[in-house]
Amino acid sequence: MRKIDIVIRILAASLCTVFFISCLSNKYSKEKHIRTWKVSNGLYAESFQTYTGNATTCDSYSYYITDSIHFRKFIGEENYDDEEIIWKIKDNTITTYKKLRNEDFKTFTFSYDSTQIGNYKIDELIKEGKFE
Repeated sequence: MRKIDIVIRILAASLCTVFFISCLSNKYSKEKHIRTWKVSNGLYAESFQTYTGNATTCDSYSYYITDSIHFRKFIGEENYDDEEIIWKIKDNTITTYKKLRNEDFKTFTFSYDSTQIGNYKIDELIKEGKFE
């Protein structure tokens, strides 16, 4: 094998490694707070940007439900382009869903599928007292 071939392979492997490391996101990062809003009586949602895709990929966001005193629960991470985190609060229960966008480029139509990703009892979250 020629010396130039070895140099090209090492360079290519290095670039691939840098690219893959840059694509990793820390879904629990709270460095860039985006907003907090009221979702129910005494409950708030918080969003944090965990990854900025810039021109190459989409941004990622993590979401939390909190009462600001007793608990903060991580409920999911979404990619801005094709995912959305949704929650429904009924009585003492928070149910979370991930809504995925499906694209059909032949007909240029979009459809959405929702999958339940969590189910939490508010009184149990308060009792546990965890701040994720």
